[in-house]
Amino acid sequence: MTPRRARSAVLGALTLATLTTITACGSGSAGSAGGAAGSATTQTGVSIAQATRLVNTYSVANNLVNSTYSAARDQAIEEPPASVASIAGLQASRVQGKLIPQTQYFGSTFAVPRITGYPRLVLAVTHLRSDGTTVPYTIYLLFVQDAAGAPWRVAYYPFSTGQVPVPAVLAAANDSAPAVTTSTGLVVDPASINAALYAHATGQPNASASPLPLAPTPELDQQLTDGYTSGVQEYNASGVNVYQTLLPTAYPIYLIRTKGGGALAFSADEVRDMLVPIHPGGVVHLPSGSGEAELAGQPNGATAARYSVVRIQMFMSYIPPQSNPGSGVELLSYSDYPISVSS
Repeated sequence: MTPRRARSAVLGALTLATLTTITACGSGSAGSAGGAAGSATTQTGVSIAQATRLVNTYSVANNLVNSTYSAARDQAIEEPPASVASIAGLQASRVQGKLIPQTQYFGSTFAVPRITGYPRLVLAVTHLRSDGTTVPYTIYLLFVQDAAGAPWRVAYYPFSTGQVPVPAVLAAANDSAPAVTTSTGLVVDPASINAALYAHATGQPNASASPLPLAPTPELDQQLTDGYTSGVQEYNASGVNVYQTLLPTAYPIYLIRTKGGGALAFSADEVRDMLVPIHPGGVVHLPSGSGEAELAGQPNGATAARYSVVRIQMFMSYIPPQSNPGSGVELLSYSDYPISVSS
């Protein structure tokens, strides 16, 4: 399905305001950082009309996914990491018996990187109506085609609240744009972003060879970092310790060139929260209505001696060019979704 409804929720230990996204899944294609891997000789040739149809088709199919809670249908229109978050959301909604509102995308603009080979990319900068109400965010649907003849599916669907302006993508009048095929000229290697964000949020040392400069943004400090801190404090107050680890996942990172010579980076990771009682004989309680309790199959609340919660985190960051580094990498969008719960 597709991301489409604004909500404010506390999902377990570390969550913030997110856009509920129920999307479809697909194969885990490994695209290069620039999305320009492959050996085919035909360049991306997607017109504005074709890109518009992509969004419209996705919108219709997403509503069908949401109304049927169908993971299989979801996998026809999305691929990881989007599909991973979406299918978990579908499972939670089905357990709770939650009806997901009808949605519609509108007002899209596009950037189509000139890529030779696969995966190929189309970025739709769009807006959403949910149940007749316009969602006050700008949504970035990143469509990916993994191979010749393969379907176009959404791999990322971050959203921007507009608190920090998102640098405009570099596109010509026909929406074509240069592909980003290397990290040369960028202030950091995109592959180092996730570890740096994790280290910043949790206060743990960054294992990367050199520190990555992160500019202060609401998404970085008020959502990711403060969300983590307040979540841990809430669990501690209820007699539970939280031990979080960054899992060795390898979701593809995609880059879209911006007008200033930098790039928008789409990346994702997974973290595991081990929820353990502070005192012997204690228990861990997952509150009623939380995504964690729903994924545990007990929407009215769940209790056990301990829980392991795996969460997927999706990011959209701006990486400035070396020629104009500013304050460093800007985290512009952060979403957090529980995807599995075990006791």
